[in-house]
This record gives sequence, C-alpha cells and structure tokens, in this order.
Amino acid sequence: MNEFVDINKYLSAFRNMLNENSDPKRAAKEKSYLKSPFKFFGVTLPFIEKMARDFKRANKDIDKGFVFELAKRLWYSTHES
Repeated sequence: MNEFVDINKYLSAFRNMLNENSDPKRAAKEKSYLKSPFKFFGVTLPFIEKMARDFKRANKDIDKGFVFELAKRLWYSTHES
C-alpha cells in the first residue's frame, strides 16, 4: 500500500461506522458491567468482526505497520478524553 495514504480517512470512516451503529443502552450496560472508564459504543462483536473483514477485503495490500498505527490511533482517539 502507498505509504502516503491518509490515515485520517480511515480513522474518520471507522469512527463514523461505530457512531452510526452505536447502541447507547448497550454501551451503558457494557461500561457498567466492566466498571471501565473507557468509552463504549455498544456495537456487537459480529459487527466489529464484519468491519474488520470488510476493511481487510478492501485493503488487501495494506502494510501491517499501517494497520497497527491505525489501531493505536483509534484506541487513543476514543480513550483519551
């Protein structure tokens, strides 16, 4: 994959998918059950797995380092507030 790909495009796409498919009631229950300070979207595991599969299919030649950087930025963008 091209090293100049804009990571922000992917960050926005993932955030939008999570926000559009969030379930606030489920998120509150998950947060309460896990006693966690982190943000929860309330999306199901099958939905997350589908997001990952779709991303992988659409980006077959993506660099593993890029994926790790994307995951790191997603984590910190939702857990540092």
